[in-house]
Amino acid sequence: MNSSNASRKGLDKTKLFQSRFVKTLGEDNLDEENIFYGSYYDIIVALNVSKPTVVNMFKQLIGAGILEKIKNKVYRFKRTDFLS
Repeated sequence: MNSSNASRKGLDKTKLFQSRFVKTLGEDNLDEENIFYGSYYDIIVALNVSKPTVVNMFKQLIGAGILEKIKNKVYRFKRTDFLS
């Protein structure tokens, strides 16, 4: 697998995680400012994924400017186009 295929596969995993995250937890756990209140454990249980998966995806979402960490267990979605 070349690097562009690996990057695309990683992006696909990020989009899938993000989609599952928002559909499963986001809509009911976001306030009017698109702030999510919840722990990694909440996400692990709801999505049936491992902790390393959650940590890695959060790092990617934060790095991409989609998610912003406010403090422990509090995150803001900076890009609302991903919430629909």
